[in-house]
Amino acid sequence: MDEQHAGEICLRGGSLYLQAAVCARHFPGIHAVALWRDDRRAYLIPLATAGTGGYLLKIRNARGDRVIHCPEFIEGLQLALDAEVVRPLRWDVERHALVFALHD
Repeated sequence: MDEQHAGEICLRGGSLYLQAAVCARHFPGIHAVALWRDDRRAYLIPLATAGTGGYLLKIRNARGDRVIHCPEFIEGLQLALDAEVVRPLRWDVERHALVFALHD
């Protein structure tokens, strides 16, 4: 799998938090993502339009940081909603998705 370092993601309170620079670089003009996981990783896959479904990339602050509210997805990762977890992100060139490891 061809991957490039892309920053980090924070999982907290049933949401995923992304820095503005990460979204600007990997999700320019994208307003929604699909979330998918396998046994080792979780994937944030950009969707062409928010009308196609998925989870909204909501603007969180004036800097343009983004938040994805997805408590059911985080619970599916077997993480407590009140835990704060920070993971490095990678851009998966083959899957055209941001990826983070589920476990250290």
